Amino acid sequence: MSGSSTPPQFGSIVEIPLDWNTLVEPMPTIALSLRDWTEDDFAAEMTNRQFAALGVRINQAQLRKELATQIGQGPAPKLAKNYREDEVRKWATNGWNTEHLLRITAKLLSGEHLEHALQWAFPQAYYSTFALLLAFYKTIGLTETTHAAVLRCVGERVASGHYPSCLAFSATGVKPIAFDGVAKAPATSSLAFDPKDLKSVDTQIAQFLKGTREKDLKERKLRMTFKTTRGKRKKNLTSNDWKMVSESLGRTTVLSLLYRKRIKSNYGDIDTFLNSNITAAPLFQNLIHVVNCLNFTHEVTIARAIGLSAYAQLQTQLKPIPEFLKSRTAELTEMLAKQ
Repeated sequence: MSGSSTPPQFGSIVEIPLDWNTLVEPMPTIALSLRDWTEDDFAAEMTNRQFAALGVRINQAQLRKELATQIGQGPAPKLAKNYREDEVRKWATNGWNTEHLLRITAKLLSGEHLEHALQWAFPQAYYSTFALLLAFYKTIGLTETTHAAVLRCVGERVASGHYPSCLAFSATGVKPIAFDGVAKAPATSSLAFDPKDLKSVDTQIAQFLKGTREKDLKERKLRMTFKTTRGKRKKNLTSNDWKMVSESLGRTTVLSLLYRKRIKSNYGDIDTFLNSNITAAPLFQNLIHVVNCLNFTHEVTIARAIGLSAYAQLQTQLKPIPEFLKSRTAELTEMLAKQ
C-alpha cells in the first residue's frame, strides 16, 4: 500500500450533545415474547437498533471538530504522483449520484412504498461510500480497488489513527473477538437499547461488529485452503489457522457493516427488510446519516490534497449539484480556509 503517512491522532469520545439525542426516539419496549418471534422478526428489530446506535455514535458535531483539528495539526495529504483528475471525477460522481438516489428515495416515498424500497437502500449506501473511497484512494496514491482490499485498507487506516474517533470503532480476532473504540457492556437482552446511554449505544455497535465479523470469517475461511500433513483438506482449523483467516480478513469496521448489509439486500434475507418490525423512515434517516459522515470525511481529504479550485472541478458533471453536496462543499471550504 502506497501513499500513506502518519496523521495526527484523533481525540477521545466526547459526550453526545442533547440536541442530537432529541432526534433519536428510544426504541419501543418489546411486549411480545421472543419465543413467538421468527428469525426475521429478530433480525429486523436488531437492524432498527443497530442503525439507530450508529446514528448516535457517529456524531456530526464531533466529526467536524476532529476533522478541523486534523486540518490544523498536520500538512495536507500528498497528491498521488500519477494523479488523474478524470479517474477521481468518475468515482466521485458515481458516489455522489448514488447518494442522491438514496436521499431522494427517502424524500419522495413513504409508508409501504418506502418499506419496499429499503432493500435497495443498503446497496446504495455501500456503493456510494465505496465510490468516494476509490476517489480518495486515487487522489493520494493508494492502489486498492477490490471490495476485499478496500475493506482491509479502511481497517488499517482506522488502526493507524487516520479516522475521527466517532468512526474509528472496529473488531479484530476470532475467539474472543476484540473491540477497539467501542465496548460491549453486559445487557439483559441483545435488544436492549437506550440511545441516551453511551454504554448501550456502544453495546449495540459491538454486537453489530461481532455478528458481521463472525459471518465474514466463515466466508473468508471457505476461500482459503488448509491441508493436513497428508495433504488432505482440513475439516477443523487450529487456532493458528483461524489466526491466518483473521489476518487475511483484516479489521471489521463501519464500512464492513455496510458491506454486510449490502450482501444481505442483494443476495438473501430479503424477508428481514420486508418484516413488519422494520421501521423504514428512521432506518433511512440513520443510513443516510452514516453515508453523509463517511463521504464528508473522504471529501475533506480529497479537497485538502488537490485544493479547493480543483475539488470544485470534480463536480462539473453534476447538473444540478445536489443541495446536500453544496452544503458539504461550503462546510469543507470554510474548514480549509482556516488552515
